[in-house]
Amino acid sequence: MKRSALFFLTQLVFIAPVWSQTAEQDYRGGIITMQSSERDAQNNYKKRNWVDDTHNVVSDNLDDTAKKVNNWFGEEKKHDPAKASLRLILDNNWNKYDGYSIKPRVRGRVKLPALQDRFHLVFGDETVENEFENVDELQYEQQPILKDGERAHSKKALSLRKTRQDNASLGLQWLLPDVRSWHGRVGLGLRSNGDLYSKLKLNKKWEYSPILNADYAFLYRYGLKSKHYVRNNFTISHKPVGQPETSNQLRIEYRHNGEDESWTWGNSFSRNHPRGNDTWYNYGLYVGGDINSDSVSVNSYGPFVGMRKNFYRKWIYFQPEITYYNNEALDRPHHIGLSLRLEAQF
Repeated sequence: MKRSALFFLTQLVFIAPVWSQTAEQDYRGGIITMQSSERDAQNNYKKRNWVDDTHNVVSDNLDDTAKKVNNWFGEEKKHDPAKASLRLILDNNWNKYDGYSIKPRVRGRVKLPALQDRFHLVFGDETVENEFENVDELQYEQQPILKDGERAHSKKALSLRKTRQDNASLGLQWLLPDVRSWHGRVGLGLRSNGDLYSKLKLNKKWEYSPILNADYAFLYRYGLKSKHYVRNNFTISHKPVGQPETSNQLRIEYRHNGEDESWTWGNSFSRNHPRGNDTWYNYGLYVGGDINSDSVSVNSYGPFVGMRKNFYRKWIYFQPEITYYNNEALDRPHHIGLSLRLEAQF
């Protein structure tokens, strides 16, 4: 366990000096002013090396593949070419009870203009798309949602066999027409273990004022082997211009796999400081538990602190998070949990 924790902290020690040199910003009067160190970092982005060349080669190959797939369904549109995107994710987790774990994840999407931009081909770990954009906590999202219906924990820090299985899925998504500000998509796919699944995802936003809005997100997934999974997220956000965002998010989840059935809930109150280019830092309080037929219980609560920042290049991100939660169901008092997500986007 000590070696696992040391390896995890080594990643943070390696990343922190580079970030501190390339990401200094000053938040004054609600306006983010860029310092000379960041301008120097942006100039360094222009200095090409093997990292940039590799990124360009992968991006070009993805787009070329997207064009070939799109040509199966119709002619290419010059003003709206087929494109592909790819996310490479390395999720790290540690706490003194479960030890250290690492999870490589891949998720790609191919845009098909020949099908009226309504259909996307997707591949890789489909649980990545179970994450909602406005979810506060990284550690919660990294909990395995689809383990053939269970939240099973492995004693191994890294299982190559399971990594191959989780990332070997292929699906097709249909973007639904917007109806009264409702946005949605329907998906059909196949996982490597023969789990044929369908998925429905809906989202709607309400703007009560320029600085106050609400967001509702719904996800329903059914698999022949993994069965039912339902998730509801409701978020209220206060976003003054040029100031940090305050939000409260309530989520309710339902799982049913054969004989196992459960309802759970969680609520996060957080303060978010956006930094642009999908970067931010936040902190807040979390509380959650189980929902029974006649009662609602509190199983876990505590504070969390996290951030998301560019590292070395604008398309590379690191996202550390620290939590201090308990778990009454497992008889665990409050303890420190560490997470670190490394991500490259193509």
